[in-house]
Amino acid sequence: MSMPLKLPAASHGESPYGRILSSDSLTNPAASCGECVSLCMFKVHWARIAEEDLTNIILYIAEDSPTNARVIFNKIKAKASSLTQFPERGRIVPELQEQGLFLYRELIVVPWRIIFRISEKKVYILSVIDSRQNVEDILLKRLTK
Repeated sequence: MSMPLKLPAASHGESPYGRILSSDSLTNPAASCGECVSLCMFKVHWARIAEEDLTNIILYIAEDSPTNARVIFNKIKAKASSLTQFPERGRIVPELQEQGLFLYRELIVVPWRIIFRISEKKVYILSVIDSRQNVEDILLKRLTK
């Protein structure tokens, strides 16, 4: 019998992951120097659909292993939060690049792909997709509407 995964409580109008995934809640040693802030600090924002993707992934895994679900949640959260610095390190999404769309980048947390877009000093997490699915169809539906 598996124990239910305890997810963070949400405040009114906030996703259960909103506070955890917010770059505001991170402590960044590079930011303390004052010089790096204008050069490399980005703010990470999660789209509702990306939060839903993450929730669905974690709840599915938690059915069999709440412990593993927490580990995977932390890995995905940490990878996305790392985009506060040097988000350009993410590669352009190959399936979208083939369609002439160059605005979207990704980071990999095997087997999941964190799809995001950079705009000014903001990084928008748009999807968290299992790479074993038909990624091209999912992305084209979501990102070209």
